[in-house]
Amino acid sequence: MINPLVSVVIPLYNSEKTIEKTIQSVLNQSYFNVEIIVIENGSTDNSYNKVLKYVDANDLKLTSSSIKSASHSRNLGFNISKGDYILFLDSDDILGVNYIENHIQYLKLVDFDSSIITIGFFDFIQREVVSLNVNDHFLSENRKELLNNLFLSHNDFMLQTSCFLVPRNFCEKYKWKNYLTLDDDGDFIFCILSHFDKIKILRNNRFHYRMKTETITLSKTRNKRALLSALICQENKFILAKDIAQFEKNQLIRNQIKIVKDFYFHNGKLGFLGLRLLFRKYSKEEINKLVFDKYDFLNRIIWNLKWLNIFFLFNSFFKKNVK
Repeated sequence: MINPLVSVVIPLYNSEKTIEKTIQSVLNQSYFNVEIIVIENGSTDNSYNKVLKYVDANDLKLTSSSIKSASHSRNLGFNISKGDYILFLDSDDILGVNYIENHIQYLKLVDFDSSIITIGFFDFIQREVVSLNVNDHFLSENRKELLNNLFLSHNDFMLQTSCFLVPRNFCEKYKWKNYLTLDDDGDFIFCILSHFDKIKILRNNRFHYRMKTETITLSKTRNKRALLSALICQENKFILAKDIAQFEKNQLIRNQIKIVKDFYFHNGKLGFLGLRLLFRKYSKEEINKLVFDKYDFLNRIIWNLKWLNIFFLFNSFFKKNVK
């Protein structure tokens, strides 16, 4: 491979305000051998038409999916793609002009070694103002250390799928899990890091990751399916990397409690559902001995449960005595 084809796969949902800048950032790449595949999945705004005008003049394929799932869209985009490498890009992010070329240049130096995965990084963009991502010190070419930093989420440290230029043969073997919604990208990233023995951090090779407060995305949805997805993803990460990074079970439980807490403050019923699921899976002792927001979160739930019991008792008394 001298200049391998890179396929940029973009799932599209209600991104009419940002998608053109995203596409333009790919078209402006200094690396020329690139195809763009956009999968529109049920947008209710003008996203589809915004992309349509780029189809004829550029190497861009646009198709629609009736299934509202970013994971399904990425799998569909990969199936359409022809690239030797795949870049999964969100519909509101912006690549630096040399972003793809910097990945390829390093891969050329190592003769496209199939055991190496290259990782770029990102800064944040909000209302078109860029702010530096100060978490780059958590990046590590030590796989165990990097997996631990991600699983422990130090200072909300995270990676995005756009950080990786993924070889085609990996994507053929490891598909995105269509049943996942929330944190499906985290699940895929752990698949990548669990597979590749060697990591090369391209620390200065950056793109702009748009803060999701600006856009309506499927990942912001808080419903039962999203709750289950987030809890399952944590367990998937634990299983994928526990032997490499020596994760402790308590950290898995802490991560899942943190998720339940987030859902509880969005929707109390979902919080109770999440807590019931955790108590079914783990013993009460395993959960109660963890100090993570124990007094704030669990005591607040216990307080609500007490009032719920009082309500049921009153309701039962009322039905028996008032005809």
